[in-house]
Amino acid sequence: MALLGGVGTFLGPLIGAIAFQLLSEVLWHRLLDFHTAFLGGLMIVIVMFFPRGLMDVFRGGLRTAVSRTRRNLTQFAE
Repeated sequence: MALLGGVGTFLGPLIGAIAFQLLSEVLWHRLLDFHTAFLGGLMIVIVMFFPRGLMDVFRGGLRTAVSRTRRNLTQFAE
């Protein structure tokens, strides 16, 4: 939950736990066969593209988080 919400903050793991549980329940009711695969894929995407978690998106906005992620990816590719 800390990876999803954001490490190093008080609200990050709390928000991550709530978001994960809500999404898990919704997916479990709608996509029973694929809900674990979808949640696992979502976790991989969050860790790769938003390493500071969802709190980074909430704090600085989506545009700031995306630009920081692009900068990190271009540095990684070089």
